Amino acid sequence: MMRLQSAEALLQVDILRRSYPNSLDYWDGNWLRSEITIKTSGLNCFYSTNLRADDFLKFSEGIKNLITSLIGEVEFQTMEEGLYLKGQLEATGNIKWDVLAKTEPGGISLSFIMLTDNASIDELLKDIQNTLSNYPVIGGIS
Repeated sequence: MMRLQSAEALLQVDILRRSYPNSLDYWDGNWLRSEITIKTSGLNCFYSTNLRADDFLKFSEGIKNLITSLIGEVEFQTMEEGLYLKGQLEATGNIKWDVLAKTEPGGISLSFIMLTDNASIDELLKDIQNTLSNYPVIGGIS
């Protein structure tokens, strides 16, 4: 599970299983069947999408860089555009998250901004590391 929460919004990503559990191939084996839950003031959204384990790995590395440098931004980009996050560390110590959620390429989308405090980034990193522990990246690019 990966979770971002503020006073105004909640974004939660639950990983259900590998999409192709019998595949040891990098391209097929790293797809993760996921459910996205979004709650904002007056709007609740729930949908399923496929994300990739290597996207979580890149996001984890970006978060570590953000924590150590205390400047800059981090992105979570997905191959099929099911979820996009861009976090920017502000001078106040808050992190401004631009969120774009899509049910499918070309499908319904929801875009919003949420602010989290700087302390939440450590919990987010733990969530991602737990996800990678349960669903490590399989294989390598050939």
